[in-house]
Amino acid sequence: MPHRRRSWVWPGRVAFAVILLALIGYLVAVGLERADKVASSVAAVLALVALGAPHLLPSRPAPPPTTAAGTGSVGIGGNNSGAVSTEVSGTAPPPPAVPPGPGVTASGPGSVAVGGDNTAAIRTRVTGPEEGRR
Repeated sequence: MPHRRRSWVWPGRVAFAVILLALIGYLVAVGLERADKVASSVAAVLALVALGAPHLLPSRPAPPPTTAAGTGSVGIGGNNSGAVSTEVSGTAPPPPAVPPGPGVTASGPGSVAVGGDNTAAIRTRVTGPEEGRR
């Protein structure tokens, strides 16, 4: 059974009872033959509305851009249920500048950018020259 908020169970039951009583009252008042004709017309209109609704309603907004810039950086644009592990040792040159814009970009050694949901582990390891060494 799907999870339902407890606060919506009783209002849903009341709405169902009101609709059922209204339907019974309508059938008794107008008769089955006329109710059948009206129901067929209403069903046709609702079917056309259901077919057109995806084209008439606004679509979901585009997800924000995901950028990971820098050594060992990780950017995730959605939900993350995987482990994220980065290891950086030594020094690395600064990452190149990332031009702003839509989409998913990763710059810099060991950078990872995921534009949607992530369920797998992300592990990066960057080793560079140690400071003071030649």
